[in-house]
Amino acid sequence: MSSRWEAAKTVWNSIFVPALSGTLPYSDPRRRRRVRGEARKLVTCDPWPGNDATRAELAQLALIRAMWLQRETRRTAWHGEAAALLARTALETCFVGLYCLYGDDPLTAM
Repeated sequence: MSSRWEAAKTVWNSIFVPALSGTLPYSDPRRRRRVRGEARKLVTCDPWPGNDATRAELAQLALIRAMWLQRETRRTAWHGEAAALLARTALETCFVGLYCLYGDDPLTAM
C-alpha cells in the first residue's frame, strides 16, 4: 500500500503541481502584502504635479494604475473574460510605464 501511495505522490509532485502552479492564484497573502507595500513606497509624487511631471513621475502613475489593475484582476479571477481583459490592460500599463522611463520624450507623446 505504501509503495502505491509513494508512486501516486511522485506522479502528483512531478506532473500536476508544476502544471497547476502557473494557473492557480498565488496563495501567500503575507508576501503579496509585503511586495505591494514595497511598490507603494516607490510612489513619491503627492500631490500630482500635473503637466510638469517628469519621466519618473509618469512611471509612478503607471505603477499606481498597475497595482490597482492587479487587485481588480485578482478580485475577478473567477470571471474569465473580465479577468483576461484586466490582465491585458495591466500589461499595457506596464509597457506605458517602461516607455515613460526609457522612451524618446514620452512627456510630449502622451
